[in-house]
Amino acid sequence: MILMVAVMFYQVVLRYCFNKSNIWSEGITRYMFVYVSLLASFTPIGVNISIYAQQYDQDYAYSVVLVCVSTILSIATVPLVYSLADHLI
Repeated sequence: MILMVAVMFYQVVLRYCFNKSNIWSEGITRYMFVYVSLLASFTPIGVNISIYAQQYDQDYAYSVVLVCVSTILSIATVPLVYSLADHLI
């Protein structure tokens, strides 16, 4: 999140103070925003899954591992889907 703000601040300073802009900073900031929003939306799921698993007498450690694996896979696959949708639209 700090890196995203720093890149956007860099872009604003370049654009308004020096009357120049970079192509890469806008795209990187867009991808960073997608990552931050995805990670923020996945955060409470791990806690909720373990609570539900304990409540219904299931293996909570296994459920937390599955949530972690699915989060890691989504970090790898969401940019691919996002770039594919960007090319199709």
